[in-house]
Amino acid sequence: MKLTRKLFFLFLLLLPTQLGIHYWPSFALVLGRRIDYLSPTVYLSDILLLLTSATLVIATKKEKLFAILKMRWLLILLAFLTINVLFAQQFNLAFLGAVRLVEMGLVIILIKNLKLKLGDVLVPLSLSTLYVTLLAALQFFQQSSLQGIWYFLGERRFLASTPGISLITVSRGLLLRSYSTFSHPNVLAGFCTVVFFLLLIWQTQTKIEYVLKRISLLATGVGIFLSFSRSAWVVVIALGLFAYVRKTRVQLTSYLLIVSGFVVTAGLVWQRFTTLLTVDAISITERQKLMSEAFRLFAYSPIFGVGFLNFIPAIVAASAPPYIMQPVHSLYILVLSETGLLGFGLLASLLFTTLRQALSARRHLLLPIVAVLLLGMVDHYFLTQPQTRLLIAVVLGLLFI
Repeated sequence: MKLTRKLFFLFLLLLPTQLGIHYWPSFALVLGRRIDYLSPTVYLSDILLLLTSATLVIATKKEKLFAILKMRWLLILLAFLTINVLFAQQFNLAFLGAVRLVEMGLVIILIKNLKLKLGDVLVPLSLSTLYVTLLAALQFFQQSSLQGIWYFLGERRFLASTPGISLITVSRGLLLRSYSTFSHPNVLAGFCTVVFFLLLIWQTQTKIEYVLKRISLLATGVGIFLSFSRSAWVVVIALGLFAYVRKTRVQLTSYLLIVSGFVVTAGLVWQRFTTLLTVDAISITERQKLMSEAFRLFAYSPIFGVGFLNFIPAIVAASAPPYIMQPVHSLYILVLSETGLLGFGLLASLLFTTLRQALSARRHLLLPIVAVLLLGMVDHYFLTQPQTRLLIAVVLGLLFI
């Protein structure tokens, strides 16, 4: 088990990276255009996860392996995945989506069988946030990607002038939002937000852990700020204040340190703060169109949905140009359209079980769980991006250990 623990530590340490090999079969192209969401990609984190799982299998007795395979939630998941793949519009895409969900199951099984505690998980995750936010800060000050050694952590090449790059409006013009090792600044924000709330509830046991926690709290705060994700800002501030009022086990000084940093640096990007409740007209139109298309797909296949990862090709096949080749900006509506009432019902059951478990036995994990639920209302990356998807699995593993 020692090797398994070490490999899982490395997996968590490199979880934010997106170094991988992309493959582009015909089903990953829509109208001849490559779609990242649909590309079968072998990430470094995938390899580490498979190696970790293999060592667990080798080190586990046959009787215990059979017990794992007979777990009710695992059997339900496999049955649901099989049904979704068989009824999907495009089998290959749905199968790829099913594999990604199986990976989440592997993470949960590993945490449960290794009997990992919050500190065991947060040490590598804390270290990962340090290099992630360092890169985010360097990108912001340089207003471009850095490449070099950062390439091997999965940093993509871009400039502030790159078409389609995410920018913010400030008094002096436009500034690049930090991407770090993620595909979009919002994904950076989501990852840092979940780790931030995990850090807040971490009861450190040693002085080294205490120092690491403080530094990592500051680092995640920097990452959230430099992402300029308004939804993440609102969630961090609102949940932090709520936790203090409700006297959750959160250290007020740690929280105030981060919020103070937000306030002090707000002058640079004041316009971003003053438009918290506004979104540009183009963005609103796109979101409304995607929402409308999602419900149309649901009406077309209300029981089973169109299949995992089938959202983009399905809306292109069913609608007229111009096409918006991205998933709908809501985790819940994306699940509804791709998996139908069957998948949405399972998601609702999972959410109910998760909240019940958190309220009864793992109350301290409510903060990161609620953060995911709130951010999932306005974006899809907790389901579509590997780093945040596997991070959810880590939280679920800690919850049901």
